[in-house]
Amino acid sequence: MRLYFDREFGYYPPDRIITLLKSPQVFIYHPTNTLDVRLYTSKSIQLDRSNSVDIELDTGWNDVQKAEIRIKAATGGLRLISSEAKCLASSVSFSRPPEGGVLCFDSIPAKTKTRIRFPYTLEQDTPNIHLRIEVTYETEHGNFFFSKTPSVRTSLALGVNVQDVFKHSVLLSRFTVSTASASPLRLFKSELIGSDMFESSFGIPPSDTVMIFPRQPASLLYKIKRKRGVKNDPKTSKTMYLKLHYQVLRDEIEGLVETSIVKALEGTSLYPLSRLLVSTVLPLVRNDLTGIELERAALLGYVDTSFLSRVVEDQKAFHGLCKDNAGVDLAESLSSFLRTWQAENPTLILPLISEQAEPSSILIPVDIPSVTIVHTADIKVQETAISSASLQPPAVCTHQLLPATLHLKWTRMWDTLSPPAAQTDLEFSYELSAPTDTWLLGGRRKGHFVIPAPTSEDEREQKSSVDTEAEIPVLMIPLREGWLPYPSVEIREVRGGGGGSSSGLSPITAGGVNGSGGGIGGI
Repeated sequence: MRLYFDREFGYYPPDRIITLLKSPQVFIYHPTNTLDVRLYTSKSIQLDRSNSVDIELDTGWNDVQKAEIRIKAATGGLRLISSEAKCLASSVSFSRPPEGGVLCFDSIPAKTKTRIRFPYTLEQDTPNIHLRIEVTYETEHGNFFFSKTPSVRTSLALGVNVQDVFKHSVLLSRFTVSTASASPLRLFKSELIGSDMFESSFGIPPSDTVMIFPRQPASLLYKIKRKRGVKNDPKTSKTMYLKLHYQVLRDEIEGLVETSIVKALEGTSLYPLSRLLVSTVLPLVRNDLTGIELERAALLGYVDTSFLSRVVEDQKAFHGLCKDNAGVDLAESLSSFLRTWQAENPTLILPLISEQAEPSSILIPVDIPSVTIVHTADIKVQETAISSASLQPPAVCTHQLLPATLHLKWTRMWDTLSPPAAQTDLEFSYELSAPTDTWLLGGRRKGHFVIPAPTSEDEREQKSSVDTEAEIPVLMIPLREGWLPYPSVEIREVRGGGGGSSSGLSPITAGGVNGSGGGIGGI
């Protein structure tokens, strides 16, 4: 395309202010219903495998007889594994196995959308990746060439932190799910997939979706148990997977705005410009919607379209479009249509759960930590020492003698690295302590105990029994009024057996005292 002004040498216009061309800019747009290629992130992500991207090929009005797609990386450190590409549509398949970034097709009917998925790797984390996609295709009207360099956001939409609390027979894992951007997200469903050695259970799931805000994450609590009869073998699978089904609210709004605009353009003379209008509006959804507006949309169930006023008021948004065959100014027509659309749609209702598109899913590997031994310490006060009056909660007097029992038990069932044959006897020491202004403790506050090594794979030998558990009588005297926390129990491993001296804290600490954080009210 060439634009020029033909004049003789030495000719100058009499008025230098007169512009030779009304619009020195030329706006080249992609008409609707032509062949197009779009890039998407895969809706299914598994963190312990390579990430994948989807290429959507839309033939439009072209009845493609033969097509060749060449894919090249346009981001530094990006490596495309195109040899593992697969076609998601059952009606379309490759004419020959993909290799070297070249995908070949024999024939694709008109108005067909085909998705191609292939994995990739990155040398360093980048929020976006760019691909150069070239399509050479043949129709009954000849051979054509199409080239495009789309980009897609590859950073994760959410983050997950886990906190484990080991108990005598179960493991309580709390997963905190937070959004990784300013946009809230919907959490539709979650599940912790078991392994060969472990199984999980969950409470009553919520009846509605959970909305996660940037400053209000969601908490998921799972109870994990070790399966019975499963031996601790190196070939036994121990890794569990947390699967989350979610949808980012900003992506929902993008799809809602695009659908509404394209539907309003159908049947009008401006419909061939729908791709141009959508490509102009969607960047505003990604960049101009603030976190407060997104949170308001999540709470109210609709989004205000006033943020599109910049395109409506900007007279140069479509500057450079030529007039159509009827002499209508396309730039002014698009601006007028957008003003009318916004006046008719001041708000857009977010779709209901039943109308949601297929949500995204992420599969996160969860490795159960291997703990050599888990101790559980319980302090039980004798019921006869507590006042029997109808007081809620029970109360005792200051300087009252409270006989109690310290119960110590243990389990080796969470040791998934050492087989029973490699385990040995372990010696530990315990110490009962409390602040001097809170409790006065009497009885055997310090001592040693030995945990024998299991002699077989029997599960009964992996945890304590009545013969190997300790019940130690102690005497507690409250020294002040108020809610008093129970005394703490510290368990250390005795290494080397050198005179019973302790060599610092063991990697395993006591599982806590039942009732810690509560206490007994003094009178």
